[in-house]
Amino acid sequence: MPQLESPSGALDGATPRTSTESAIHGIWTEVLEIDEISVDQNFFDLGGNSVRMAQLLKRLSSDLGHEVPIVEAFKRPTIAELAQFIRGQHERASDVDSSQDDTLRPLVLVRPGSDRPPLYIFHPVSGLIYFYFMLAHHMETDRPVYAVQDPSVDPTRTPFENLEEMASFYVDAILENSATGPFLLAGWSLGGLLAYEVGRQMEERGLEVSFVGMIDTHPPATEGDKASLYETVVTVLTETWFWARLLYSLTPFLRDHYYLQERQRVQDETGPNRRLWNLLTSRFVGQADVVSSMKSRRIPLMARIPSMARTFYMIHCHARHSEAYLPPTSDLRITLFQCEEEIADDGDSLGPDYGWSELARGGVTTRTIPGNHMNLIRPPNVEGLAEILSQELDGGAPSRVQSHLNTA
Repeated sequence: MPQLESPSGALDGATPRTSTESAIHGIWTEVLEIDEISVDQNFFDLGGNSVRMAQLLKRLSSDLGHEVPIVEAFKRPTIAELAQFIRGQHERASDVDSSQDDTLRPLVLVRPGSDRPPLYIFHPVSGLIYFYFMLAHHMETDRPVYAVQDPSVDPTRTPFENLEEMASFYVDAILENSATGPFLLAGWSLGGLLAYEVGRQMEERGLEVSFVGMIDTHPPATEGDKASLYETVVTVLTETWFWARLLYSLTPFLRDHYYLQERQRVQDETGPNRRLWNLLTSRFVGQADVVSSMKSRRIPLMARIPSMARTFYMIHCHARHSEAYLPPTSDLRITLFQCEEEIADDGDSLGPDYGWSELARGGVTTRTIPGNHMNLIRPPNVEGLAEILSQELDGGAPSRVQSHLNTA
């Protein structure tokens, strides 16, 4: 491709004034094949087109770790405007404001987007949400995505008494962020129960819930099943193979957790500690899967990582909440994402929709996702989940969907 001649005035125009403008300027010079560009010049006046815009957005994602919706990029065709938008993204994601409030917030923006209704995706049993950065990174939607974490992972906070109280708190937090619907909710494992209960409580308040996505979520046992469930758990826990499989499946999560804890500890340090950290992360923990999707240089204040002891305590609390929760029926329609490995192993005993059609009068739509319960959120399976979830949020793929409608 021949190099375009720099328009007159480019050499005399404004030069990059911030590190963000400098980084974007470097990408523009390569994409547009122009050496001298002013931060106030229009991308399309310099020879930009839809193909080059796609290249630019890909580079912003891969080089800077910022997902810029194409609609927003068209609205901001100069380096200065684009840098200002990216700085705004970073400030919202980091929850940094003049008050310097370090309070752990329940909502964490893991994927910026347009002004369409956002997706709220709830934490699993750990109460943490950092793995949703990976999911959001691979999604193909212009909707914003907020991960919902339990603020009581902060050891100064008292855990919720039950799942219903937790859901009520999350409803209020979501309404502070989005005053009107429709509301789109989802969650993995325990997060699916939270999505259901939040949606049910929203229905009771007269709010519109247009999407409830349950990612490999089973209904809790009924009162009559509690005893048999307890006996099953005791039996499973005594099996050596169970512990071996559990340790193997948890290893990637433990590595991510350790990486984020250590990164958080040294993120403000300089000198020998910083250099040692860089060496260690490049040799071992830097291979953590979460690294590829958390490219910003600081962990958001509202996504702090608790100690391992606190994390296991929260797992204990949430497991008890899940066991005690008896979901009422609702008019919600559910989209259930089922793991292909579990369908193959236990499909006959689980039933076509895990029994959710008995609770959700709006019906249940099922989609098959790759992997099993523990690795569905890990690469490469997370890419398949992201693709299918994006399809369901923005129109779906009817040929690959089965519906189980409750006609009662």
